[in-house]
Amino acid sequence: MLAEIPKRPPPQARAVHRRNAPGQAAPSERRRRTIEVNRSIMIAAAANGHPRRRRMASAFEDIYTVPTRHLRQSPTAVRIRLTAAAFGAVMGTLVLFGWAAGYDSLTRIFPKLSAMNPMTAICVILAAAALALRPRPDARWIRVLASLIVATGAAKLAQLGLGLPAGVDQLLFPDQLGRAVDLPPSRMAPNTAFALVLTGGALIASGARNARAILLSQAASILIIAITLFAMIGYILNLVALYEVRTFNAMALHAAIALFSIAAGIISINPDVGVVRILGDKGPAGALARNLLPFVLLVPVLVGMLRVSGESFGFYGTQHGVAIQVFANVLVTFALLMSSIVALHRSDQSRRAREAAVARSEDRYRLAERIGRVGHWRYDFETGTVDWSDELRVICGLPVGTEPSLDTAFDLYHPDDAAAARSVVEQALREGCGWDTTRRIYRPDGELRFIRSHGACERGEDGAVRAVFGVFVDVTELELARQEAEAATASKASFLANMSHEIRTPMNGVLGFSELLLDTELASEQRRHVTLIRESAQALLKLLNDILDISKIDAGQLEIAEEPFNVRHGLRQCIRLMTPMAEQKGLTLRAALDSSFPSDIVVDGLRLRQIVLNLLGNAVKFTQRGSVTVSLGEGADMNGLRTIVIKVADTGVGIAEERMAAIFDAFVQADISISRRFGGSGLGLSISRHLAGLMGGAIALESKLGRGTTVTLTLPLTEAPARAATGDGLLPLAPDGPVRSGSILLVEDIDINQELVTGMLGRLGHRVEVVSNGEEALHRAARLTDDPDAWDLILMDVQMPVMDGLTATRAIRALGGRARTIPIVALTASAFAAEIQECRDAGMDDHLAKPIAILDLAAAVARWLATPTPVPAPAEDVAMSSLAQRFADRCRESAHRLATITAALPEAAADEVDALLAEAQAIAHILAGSAGMFGADALGSLASASEEEIKAVRERADARAAAPRPIEALAAALG
Repeated sequence: MLAEIPKRPPPQARAVHRRNAPGQAAPSERRRRTIEVNRSIMIAAAANGHPRRRRMASAFEDIYTVPTRHLRQSPTAVRIRLTAAAFGAVMGTLVLFGWAAGYDSLTRIFPKLSAMNPMTAICVILAAAALALRPRPDARWIRVLASLIVATGAAKLAQLGLGLPAGVDQLLFPDQLGRAVDLPPSRMAPNTAFALVLTGGALIASGARNARAILLSQAASILIIAITLFAMIGYILNLVALYEVRTFNAMALHAAIALFSIAAGIISINPDVGVVRILGDKGPAGALARNLLPFVLLVPVLVGMLRVSGESFGFYGTQHGVAIQVFANVLVTFALLMSSIVALHRSDQSRRAREAAVARSEDRYRLAERIGRVGHWRYDFETGTVDWSDELRVICGLPVGTEPSLDTAFDLYHPDDAAAARSVVEQALREGCGWDTTRRIYRPDGELRFIRSHGACERGEDGAVRAVFGVFVDVTELELARQEAEAATASKASFLANMSHEIRTPMNGVLGFSELLLDTELASEQRRHVTLIRESAQALLKLLNDILDISKIDAGQLEIAEEPFNVRHGLRQCIRLMTPMAEQKGLTLRAALDSSFPSDIVVDGLRLRQIVLNLLGNAVKFTQRGSVTVSLGEGADMNGLRTIVIKVADTGVGIAEERMAAIFDAFVQADISISRRFGGSGLGLSISRHLAGLMGGAIALESKLGRGTTVTLTLPLTEAPARAATGDGLLPLAPDGPVRSGSILLVEDIDINQELVTGMLGRLGHRVEVVSNGEEALHRAARLTDDPDAWDLILMDVQMPVMDGLTATRAIRALGGRARTIPIVALTASAFAAEIQECRDAGMDDHLAKPIAILDLAAAVARWLATPTPVPAPAEDVAMSSLAQRFADRCRESAHRLATITAALPEAAADEVDALLAEAQAIAHILAGSAGMFGADALGSLASASEEEIKAVRERADARAAAPRPIEALAAALG
């Protein structure tokens, strides 16, 4: 058997000491152990030898078993015991008071009846005290009191047997005992003395620690009940022989009643032992015993009373009285028998119905296990046995009927899972805890199955773990499906990454060459066409980014940053971006930003802007008239924690109630006609909800069809510490000094990209050498060993034939020398953070995402080719880099060109107005993308807003009149 799981050792016989030795178990525990020992001995003796003894084993098991729960008596047994003790104490006290005060009405119930002897009253009081003290662990005082009772009764019996003139019953009130010559004597009767001996012995035996002594206590109590019952019946029927022994004194009636109650109390001490336990049984036997016993005791007495009364009044003679008594007994017995038969029949029918219901329930349970592929098992901690259901055997591939041991069960586990499974069961037995795990097992035929195991511990009344119950669920198909789903997810991620590369690569050419074209001299119609090409490519790129965001969310690859962010400033930027679109539709875009809101909070500002722009875009898109309002405030969640509350409310078309639940699903819009009427992919709200969830917040929707919509974004609010005066980060956003003309090695396999990047770098004043794969780049990089100044920078594509960029980078770094330190910038179409990190892990220093904008390329090159500039004297100016100088020149040229466009608009023909506005929009776009690189953040924000506003104005009928305002504002900022 299992060595690591100790079984509870079988009870061992041991001496039971009267006092607790140091380290010895408490009396109740020692009592329980001794009872278990005696039970084992008794059942073993009954089971060995004669066949009849073996048949008696079950009877011994039921009758002579002493359950440990009797140590904690039931409320009914306690009430019986305490009531009997109180009655006996009151009775004895009244009798003693009667002897002391001379009240014969207290010493004898009726004048002509025998009086209770004072020593009998003393013994009754002692018995009542012992009965009340019986549950206490220390039984010394109980034994002392019971021994006094036994000694008193035995002394009286000895005095009567030896014929001595004086006895123990004359120790108290000797003068009063012989005072009334015309009354029955007040000496202790022999049957009273014998009942006292039995009472004391029963009290001593009731606290013993073995079943046989308890049975003797109950037998003595039953004999006391018989003696006292005989006496009471004798008094009732006036049969002196029943309460008087020959010529000796008679037992007093109230002595009989008191001893009867004491005996009943003694029996209630151990109600779960012996035949007496049947009376408390909740089954049919107990019910029958409780129903019949009162009639069996009372009916014969009542019938006898009726017979004696009839004879005494002369209604009939002795013969008729006997006949009447026999007939009444037969009639009552028949009635009791028939009622018992009917009750047993009903009980049997109820039992059969319950058994049938249990059988049906078991059949359904087995059917449910078979359908659900669920099996159960139970390990008994005391016996070490394991019980398995039939379905569990089927799951494990074992023949039905086999009884596996615990070791056999653990042998079924996969070698890598067996130790963990064994540890779980050991921990459950040790700590009483449950578990829920998934393991692998091998069937005997070698088939591998996945099993989900649930388990819990069964505890006894003492709180100790008695057994462990477990359930096995065959989840093989589910596990295989999960593995397939994970593989499919991985394939999907790989596919999307590949598609991202394949789509971004041509998009790189479209956007890059359109920017190069816009930077040349073009006719107005040509510039408008090129601008439309660029805008269409940007719209397609936005859709691609949305799809990639959804994919990254599904794959769990979307990362959320936590950084200081000014929410009010960010919301104003979003509002400025959406204002042209709103004004184009004649909508009012309002902002209600709480001025008391913290300036800086910790949040992913990029993702927050993305959510707000999505919500604003939808609000403006689906609102034909009225307004859109953005509000910012502070709230609290259910736990009282502070939250950011951003609401976007519109007066648009609204959403039907039945469609609100699905509005956040990807690719879903409120109506199929929505996409035809307003356009859009249906991804914005789905992405926003997922982003809010990743940021620890939520999005709520309130809408009524035709009355508008309110979307509420809530996020955790954590105030950011005051920002440091100096920035941080590994890479500077702008060059540290003048950017020199450098020699750059471009590693790119696609000829379009080669031409595009070469053209961009040429315009920036750099020399470029192009190779088509990583292997060629490695050969070129070897020149750095002899000529460290051969190249200043390597632009490395990632996905290439022959040798990819990651492998090439590692090989170049391994060359050592200048090759280890030369800056390598990754060119990749991947938008996944994990792949970007993979580039850095390979040894690349920076990352440029395709499609590549010329300004982004210029910024990246400037970061690595900038020459550190010493801090100048206060009176000296810092010489600008060639790129910064070009930007300044472009700003002046742009200001001049925007002024020219503004002046030309009033006189331009209708077809020339759009071309002029397209040129102004292109200028604003270039400025918006490049201003931030040179620290002109305000100019960049204004240029971005102007670009959007000019774009919106172009679609309006009054474009000529509305266009000058954003153009003049941008020109003024440049001027």
